Order: sequence, then structure tokens, then C-alpha cells
Amino acid sequence: MGTGFRIITITCWLILGCCGLIHAEEQACLECHPGHYSESGSCTDCHLGRADTIRKEIAHDRILTARFSAFTLPDSPVVKRGKKLMEQMACRRCHISGGKGNKYAANLDWSPQNSTAEELLNAVREPALFMPDFHFSEAQVVQLVNVIYANSRETGQPEEEIPVLIHFEAPQPGEKSVFEKECGSCHRMLTKHKGGLGGSYMGPNLSGLLTEFYPKTYPEEKAWTVQRLKDWLTNPRKPLKNARMAPVNLNDKDWQQLQVGFIDGEPPERLTCQETCRL
Repeated sequence: MGTGFRIITITCWLILGCCGLIHAEEQACLECHPGHYSESGSCTDCHLGRADTIRKEIAHDRILTARFSAFTLPDSPVVKRGKKLMEQMACRRCHISGGKGNKYAANLDWSPQNSTAEELLNAVREPALFMPDFHFSEAQVVQLVNVIYANSRETGQPEEEIPVLIHFEAPQPGEKSVFEKECGSCHRMLTKHKGGLGGSYMGPNLSGLLTEFYPKTYPEEKAWTVQRLKDWLTNPRKPLKNARMAPVNLNDKDWQQLQVGFIDGEPPERLTCQETCRL
């Protein structure tokens, strides 16, 4: 019986060896690749993939190549530049990253589990409808992908949530919203409840305009508020002398509807009680 057991064991190892599935955590990777950064941990700590096989198509499943694994190195300059870029471009006006942001588009903390690094790179390089085209360089896109992985790792596994549904189809016939009638010819924005609104890139993307994650683009680098938005629409040249936008004349009813559209059903804290009551 002992001899038979040894024969079965040897046979199993031979089969696993032929299939390339011998469990040697580090040895499999080092069969093809020289070791480096050994003080940072195992190969899979930085590059993911599978270290229990020498079959390339299996070992390289969801692997991170060197340019996408910079986030695993301490004080990575790639991640530092990427985080600065994410703040400058206000990615969180639509996305959650590192547990912070608006839920108008995909939660980027989930992205490493749902997409490969190459898929994320292509999504930034060729933005979807309603996502601004920032014309990033290849190096900048790589920096952002590294930040997505870094923030996801720091935050941990996000809690279960209902997937965001974004309506990209053409609007149905009927009465248009005030935003579409008065703003949509120059601007676009994403909303939680009505999907994408507007149809032009002539003006800036206004997604999350009244939230803390929108860039401080009001004159004198101030954040946008309900009152500043109203002042701007009434006469753009008052807060900004050389503004090229024409005034937007709204009656009280249209102004209230426009507020609700920007606030998207969730009044931000900066609204006063009186303004909240009028909604």
C-alpha cells in the first residue's frame, strides 16, 4: 500500500509538472525572469499574475507589467505625479477613488477587480461619452492607472453597492430640462438620476459643479455655490470682466428647476436653509 501511494504521488507530480502547475511560489516566475526588488516581497505582490505555474498564458493572467506596478514601490514618483494629476483634472467630480468622490460614473476602487490595467489605460486614453477628453500623454495615462491601483489598495475592498446606471442613449421625445434648453448647447454633465445631459464640448463639463470635487474655477479661484452660479448666469461679465458667455435669462420657475438639476436631488451643505426649503 505504501508503494502504491508513492507511485500515485509521483504520477500526480509528473502530471502537474507537464501541465506547468508545480506549486513553487517564487521558482515558477524566476524560471523566465531575473529577480529584482526582492525586499519588496514576492513577484505576485507587485505584478499579480500566478506564480504557481510556468505556463505563460496562465502565469500572466491579469499580470501587471513594470509600468503599471510602480504603485507598489514606496514613495513612487509615478504615483505622486498621478495623484497630483487626478486632483488637477478633478476626476472625483464623477468617480470615487480612494473612497472619495461623486457616484456619477464607475467607482474606480472597484476597477482593478473588474478590469485589466490595459483596459483602464484604454478607457482613459479613449474616454467614453460624457467623459472629457483631457488629451493626456501616454506617461500621464500610466500615472493615473497606477494611482487607481494605489488608491484601491489603500482603501481596501469597497462595500457592496448598486452599480451606477448611466443613460447614454438619445433622450426621449418630450419636454427638455432647463439645463438641456439653456446650457446643453455648450455644456455636458453627468447626473445620478437623469444620466448624461447636454450635447456639446464647447464649454467645460459641468458634472458635479456644486460639489466639493469640482475645480475652483469661479473667478478668484473660488468654489461654485448656488449664489455664485446665479450671479454668473445673470451677468457673467460681472464676476469676470472678459467672460465670453452670454447672460442666461431665467424666470423663477426655471431657475429653481436648474438648481435641482445641478444639485441632482441631494442638496449640498453649502445651501442655506431658505434655499433648501425653496427646492
